[in-house]
Order: sequence, then structure tokens, then C-alpha cells
Amino acid sequence: MRPKFIYSFVIAALLTTAANHATAASNPQEQFWKDPQFVAEFIGSYGVNSNVEPSMGPDEQLFYRELASIIATNQLAAIECLKVTLKDGKTLVHPPAPLEGEDVGRRKKSKQPDELEVTLQNPASFWFTLANLEVSEGQTDAAMESYRQAIEAFPDFLRAHKNMGVLLVQNGKFEEALGSLLKALELGGNDGNLYGLLGACYLSTRQNRSAELAYNQAMVLTPGKKDWQLGAARALLYQGRYHEAGALFGELIQKEPGVAQYWLFQANCFIGLNEPMKAAYNYEMVRELGAIDAGMLSALGDIYLSRDLKDLALDTYIAAFEKDPDGNLVRAVKSAEVLAARRATEQSGKLIRAIHEHAGAALDTEQQVRLLRLESKLALANGEDAEAAKIMENLINRDPMDGEIMLLLAGYYGRTDKVAEAEAMYERAERLTDFEADAQIKHAQLLVKQKRYERAVKLLRSALAIEPKENIQRYLEGVLKVQAATRS
Repeated sequence: MRPKFIYSFVIAALLTTAANHATAASNPQEQFWKDPQFVAEFIGSYGVNSNVEPSMGPDEQLFYRELASIIATNQLAAIECLKVTLKDGKTLVHPPAPLEGEDVGRRKKSKQPDELEVTLQNPASFWFTLANLEVSEGQTDAAMESYRQAIEAFPDFLRAHKNMGVLLVQNGKFEEALGSLLKALELGGNDGNLYGLLGACYLSTRQNRSAELAYNQAMVLTPGKKDWQLGAARALLYQGRYHEAGALFGELIQKEPGVAQYWLFQANCFIGLNEPMKAAYNYEMVRELGAIDAGMLSALGDIYLSRDLKDLALDTYIAAFEKDPDGNLVRAVKSAEVLAARRATEQSGKLIRAIHEHAGAALDTEQQVRLLRLESKLALANGEDAEAAKIMENLINRDPMDGEIMLLLAGYYGRTDKVAEAEAMYERAERLTDFEADAQIKHAQLLVKQKRYERAVKLLRSALAIEPKENIQRYLEGVLKVQAATRS
């Protein structure tokens, strides 16, 4: 997933064209290309670092000044002009305007041509300019290729490496971007945004320690930029350094308490620190901000249930389900099962009723069966044996191989003196490998109540052979003693 905080400055960084310009405006024609000082800075009149910036010859500077006037009014035309010139390697330009105080008559007598042919000796700057214009026009793929051409023409072109890296980050190509950004850093691009982008790349490629170090450097160079603080906090979180991460998220919350993601990240820290009720508080804050989703509500319900706050858990589970009945249906069924397992039978029943009310028609066969099984167990727990039996008989009709329900139903038959039905159901379960031993034990217990010890002993010995457990052995010995006593 791409870090959203990157995009606040990506385009600005890509449109940076002067050597020392840190940002760019949304309308470069008005803000840059009509500014003679900007054009002069770009073409190098103010001292280009020849180690990391390509230079321009006098004739190339003439072309660039002419190009700047086209950029100021029509970027698409400037793009086409650059493409043609770079393909041909040369172009025609008008001679420079007379300097102040120059004798115009003498210039005319010298028969200076109306147009001069300019050969591009150093095309890197022009590829770079083309790439920037393509970025501003949304031509991403073309811009990437133009940056590559600029770097090929001048391998140590700092700004080309940096802008290439920024563009790759914008397009989610984090591993590829690392190479460009690290090269820019190697060439001396020591600024906060560069380190921040490196942090984002490391974070996205799970190099969390490197991400932490990059973000820390970004915070030193551009203090107060919350994007880098957020990145550093996330890097700490992903390293399991929950105390440090939680403190940083706390600072962000203090500055901007209305930003839900800060609360959520800090909640993850509290969960990592085994402080679930603090996490619950954060989830409730996100709920208050109107930014909580069904998954978060379900997680909040789990926290409440873990603290035996059954009614709060139920209310939260229902809120999660009602927020997204279709998308949260599987989770809702699971929540009903968890409530029942925690002996919150009343709450589980209420959630089941809510599921039937809001999404009964959307339940697939598996979900229907799971709810029926749960309802049968709840009915048994509430002493509603007859109702439970009806549900279980329905389940057996749906799935004749459901061993768990067979055992429950056989138990019901045994309690209601339907011995033949109980034995028949146990015998069915005994034919299922996963339930054979358990069914034999329960069947033996029924037979012991009937004082039919001989068969009970055979079943217990069979169960003991399948599962040699001490409790089965003890029960068998007890039955043998009772059997012996009845014979004496």
C-alpha cells in the first residue's frame, strides 16, 4: 500500500527545475517561466555545480531562453519542440536581442542572420526539462524515459536522479526508487524531502530499521514536518518498539487530535504492550471521529469480551455488523460463536437474531449450518432441549456425516429415555473416524446407566485402544468393578 503522506509534495518535487529550488507551484507557467531570474538560474548563469549539473554552451542558452517563452504560454508545444530538437540534435533560434546601449545600426550592417543554427552539445538539461514538462502534463511513462535519457547523457545529474526517484515513489515502485534516491544522496542531495522519500521506500519494502534512520534524518533537516514523524513512528511500530512508537503517535495526536489514523496506530501500540483497554479508548475516539469501520468495531468488541464486558461486546459486534452487513457477515457469525464459547449465551442469541434480521437471505449454506449448530447449543444451554433436538435433526438431514451434532442429539435422546434412538445415533457416530472413540465412550455411559456392563466394557476397551488415555482407563476399571460386584 502506498503511503498517502508522500503525495503532498511529490508533484512539487518533480516540477523543481532550478538547481536550488525546493518546491514548485501548481502553475509553473505563471510562477517560473515568465521569471527571467528563474530562467537564468536554470541555464546556469548563477553558478552550476559542474560535478552534478550539466552545463550549457552560449548557443544552447539562446535556445533555452527561446524555449522558456514557449513554456510560459504552451507547455504541450514546448514538449513537441523539445522532442524534435532532441531527435535532430539541433534547432534554429533567433539571435539575441540588442544589449542596452548597443549600436543597432552597426548590428544591421554586420548582416547578422535572422536565425542561428544551434547544435545541442549537452542534451542532458533539455531531456531533464522535457521530463519535468511531461510530469506536469501527466505523461508519467514518457517522463521516466526522459529522465533516463538525461541520466544517460550526464550520469551524475543530481536533480535527474532525485526527480526520477520521486516519480517512481509516486507510482509505487519503491524498490526501483531506492536506487535513484540513494544515488541523489551520494551526489550531495542532502535535504529533508530526499531522506523522507528514502524512509518511505524503506518502510514500503519492510526495511524498518533503515526507514527509522532515514526518517530521523529527514526530521533533523526539515523539523516540524509531521509526515516524517508519522513515518518514523510507523517504523518503530513495525519493529515492535511499542513504547517509543506510542510516544511519537501521542505527540501527533496532541498536535492534531482530529486525525483518526494517529489514534489507530497508537491503538496498535497499546495492543502490542498488552494494554487492551487503552487500545479500546483509542478505538472509541476513532468511533467518535466517525472514521471507524466494521473491522475496527469487531476488534473493539473482542477487547470488551476479553474483559468480560459482554453487553458492551454485543453492542459493538452489532454495530460492526450493521455498518457493513454483507462485508462483515463472516465476522459476525464468528463473533456469535465466540460469545457462546465465552458463555455469553444471551448476547450470542441476540447477535444471531440480528444476523437473521439483516442478512438472513445472504447466508450461504455453510453459514446457515454454523448458525444452526450454534442455535442448537444455545437451546441446550438454556434448557430448551426439545427445540435443540428439532434444530439438530434438521442439521443431520442437511449433513448426515456431522459427528458433533450426532453426539449431541444422541445425548438428548438418552436424557429423554429414547434409548433405541440414542444407541442408533451413537452407532452412526462410531462409524466416523474422527468421532469413533468419543462416541464409544458416550455410548458406554448410556449402557452403564442401563446396567448393560458387558457391552459397555467392550466399547470402552475399543475406545482405549484408539485413545490410550488415563481417564478412559480409570472409567473402564470402575465399570469392571461394578460388573464384578453384580456377578457376585
